[in-house]
Amino acid sequence: MIEIKRLSLTAGNFKLQNISFVIEGYTVLLGPTGAGKSLLLDAIAGLKKTDDGDILSNGKSIAKLDITERGIGILLQDGALFPHLSVIKNLEFPYKIKRRKPDYRIIKSYAEKFKIVKLLNRSVDTLSGGEKQRIALLRSLLTNPHVLLLDEPLSAIDPSMRHDMQKFLKELKELVKIPVLHVTHDFEEAYYLADTIVVLNNGKIEQIGCPENIFRHPDSLFVANFTDMENFLPLEGVSKNLGAIGRTKIYCDIDKGQKKLFTIRADEIIVSRNKFRSSARNFLSMKVKTIRDTRRAILLELENDDIKLKSTITKFSLENMDLKEGEMIFSVFKAKSLHELS
Repeated sequence: MIEIKRLSLTAGNFKLQNISFVIEGYTVLLGPTGAGKSLLLDAIAGLKKTDDGDILSNGKSIAKLDITERGIGILLQDGALFPHLSVIKNLEFPYKIKRRKPDYRIIKSYAEKFKIVKLLNRSVDTLSGGEKQRIALLRSLLTNPHVLLLDEPLSAIDPSMRHDMQKFLKELKELVKIPVLHVTHDFEEAYYLADTIVVLNNGKIEQIGCPENIFRHPDSLFVANFTDMENFLPLEGVSKNLGAIGRTKIYCDIDKGQKKLFTIRADEIIVSRNKFRSSARNFLSMKVKTIRDTRRAILLELENDDIKLKSTITKFSLENMDLKEGEMIFSVFKAKSLHELS
């Protein structure tokens, strides 16, 4: 386990401020460009000197140790393999750095787990992007690290190969049983891989939580916007558990006179031509403004005189309901699906 405690670092006009979190299991670091994600990885690895705070590895401070003494493996976007060498020669490199004889028993054992035994004598420049990243990942592990840092490891891989690499990384923690910190811009990748997500913004941590909480229960307006939350409802309480926007009444967790901002994911809003018996209390009559096929789902933009909502449905549902733009339907959602922003 790696524990980051109140870490601060200044780089030019930018500053990481009071960063504290624990790397255990598979942790994903998310944030917009310029949030400080790569700088934080550099600080943990020892590539950048920190101003304040501490980094603990299994309870022992490593903040003042040299990069070679921290027991941290790091994999950059391009893998940084030597293209003129064979795979096996690349895998021998960590041993040469430490002036030790390569342990081919360990190399072979990992190669079998990584399913790359047949690639060992191949030249690196003949490999696919996914194969190169597996080799680079294995080379990082041969340093016997206490934690593995991955800086956007799949960004340069062809989209058709990315799913296979995501699946491989999902299995990685069972193969090597060490903590991983993975930086990515890809929400699908983060949701699929992470046990814990740390959201970084402008050098500060905005939220830490499981993927479900980050993407469905954001703590702040920033996290909601950053994770592409589709619907925002500023409601004013007209009575206990009943809010309003204009003349549209919505059941939610609110008291009379309160003003709250709620969010709800588009996939938590279903649509129907008719009212039906349901535990959902909100049935809003709305017009279908636009219908858009996003490949993964059908996005409906709905509106009435007071609000606009977005809902996602399957292509089968669209065809089964025979929906057309301009038609009136009901948007249906539960009061508990509305998440209050602080």
